[in-house]
Amino acid sequence: MTEYFSFPTACAAFAIKIATATLTIAIFLDAVVNYKCWNRIISSTAVDKFHDHEQRIDNQHRFLVGEQSRPKMHTYFDPAMTDMTDEANMELLEYWKKAWYDAGWEPVVGLEESHARALPEFDALMDLILDPETIGTYNMACYKRWIAMAAVGGFMADYDTFPLNHFLRHGRELPFAGQLDDMGQTCSLFSVGNESEYFRMAKKIGLSMQKHAHKQKYINENGPAESYQKQVKWSDMKALIELYERSSDMYIQRTEVMDGVRALRNENWSKEDCNDSRGKRAVHFSHLSVTVGKQAYRGSIHRATIARQFLNRFHEICDYTPVAD
Repeated sequence: MTEYFSFPTACAAFAIKIATATLTIAIFLDAVVNYKCWNRIISSTAVDKFHDHEQRIDNQHRFLVGEQSRPKMHTYFDPAMTDMTDEANMELLEYWKKAWYDAGWEPVVGLEESHARALPEFDALMDLILDPETIGTYNMACYKRWIAMAAVGGFMADYDTFPLNHFLRHGRELPFAGQLDDMGQTCSLFSVGNESEYFRMAKKIGLSMQKHAHKQKYINENGPAESYQKQVKWSDMKALIELYERSSDMYIQRTEVMDGVRALRNENWSKEDCNDSRGKRAVHFSHLSVTVGKQAYRGSIHRATIARQFLNRFHEICDYTPVAD
């Protein structure tokens, strides 16, 4: 049988093919869009669920400072200053570095005795303390950090002190024209000043430590065995308190570091607790705070984990309140 060509039928068939192809393309494009959307949602959920706060706050801080203009935050470390293991110390130092970097700073973790020795007056400052054995290894290491900072100047924070709220001018200028500013009010060494101010304070702290070391040595040698004073060693922190009580013009003292004892008072940091962090530049997780707080069961050796978990929670629920320099 001969088949005849039907123009209307051919047109209808062609139209059906075009419609089918168009529908297929539409379905494909819709699938691509949906995939991208779901992928975004899944990725976002994964970040929120599994990443530390550093991932989330990185973009929040990025606008504050460029890679080439980060102000430096120093810390001084000497194994004599801690009773933790080498591994625990390195973990805490690495997290300190990461936390300050994520806050827009250039963390300098290599400040040590060699930097103190680079100061021409190092021997003269060390000679102020005639009885280093009485002062003790720990307190001598704490004294050397002042000498090290006299060689570089700028901002310094204990390696167990972590950033909370932004600095309004973000550390680009030394406040109070470089005069020594103790922002931790002696509960934590969190200070800023120029080189000459650190040198001036290193000298005064050294003289204070030696005076009390001489007194301590006499008590140790002549006092009763049960004497409480026999257990006390003079430190740079005690020297700072004494110097400020003698003259409030000695240096600037501010209360802008939150005590870790307060931070760990409850099992979980709540929205209401955020009020306690207003006006605080940093939080200090001292040995005491991690041994008496709700995280004490972890042990002080896990100080880095305790700090990380608190800061994760803080950045998740608290609003940032810039602190004026």
